Amino acid sequence: LCQSYKLLNVADLELKDSQKNPQIILEELVMNIINQKISR
Repeated sequence: LCQSYKLLNVADLELKDSQKNPQIILEELVMNIINQKISR
């Protein structure tokens, strides 16, 4: 759970720092979470 919060914070920083499409950042975040669950 702690890791998910860290990922959310990172995504939030990316939203503020870059002009990336928020949808793309969300998709990357979801993929990261899914990959972590699979790798465990």
